[in-house]
Amino acid sequence: MIKIIKNSTEVILKGEVFTLLSQKAIYYNKEKALLMSDIHLGKTGHFRNAGIPVPAELAFADLICLDELLNQNNLPVEKLIILGDFFHAKENFDLRIFEEWRKKNHNLKIQLIKGNHDIFSERVYNSLEIEIYNLVVLNKFILIHNFKDEGDIDGHYKICGHIHPAVRVYGKGRQALTLPCFYFGESFGILPAFGRFTGNHIIKPGENDVVFVVGV
Repeated sequence: MIKIIKNSTEVILKGEVFTLLSQKAIYYNKEKALLMSDIHLGKTGHFRNAGIPVPAELAFADLICLDELLNQNNLPVEKLIILGDFFHAKENFDLRIFEEWRKKNHNLKIQLIKGNHDIFSERVYNSLEIEIYNLVVLNKFILIHNFKDEGDIDGHYKICGHIHPAVRVYGKGRQALTLPCFYFGESFGILPAFGRFTGNHIIKPGENDVVFVVGV
């Protein structure tokens, strides 16, 4: 089943309320926690260092969007949980941009579940006051980067990122768009990539799966 998110919509997972946001993040109502995945900060700087012209504004755009989410009065955020690939590669100018952002948001608790791109030294994460985990068990949920990673617990539902899920949506005149989406299966859910400078992986949901499309 494919549904469309206009601004936000609520879903019930394991009897608890989550708010899906069109900015490609999830608000966990009970915990007052904002969940997102695959921001890939530093990817623009990585490409620029390789001589590929990429607008530096992309890094600012993701942080501006994050600020907007944190400042929504109807969804008070006490902690930010990132399900992997917060950063993209080695230290570059984009990290300086985030350091300035962190100074302005020093009271925000940030937890990072390490993804395959999160390769900074422990020193860098400590300086940014980011807590590092391989997974987080939160009530009835396992927060992890890749649904294939070990960490299953009976009766718990996995929430992850990693694959940047998207679906192809077709119009009446044979137009086709590839749009990011939230995916919810029987045992796990996958968040879309929050970062703007990321690719997408087209998925084919099963009959009993539920997909929420964003970006339309």
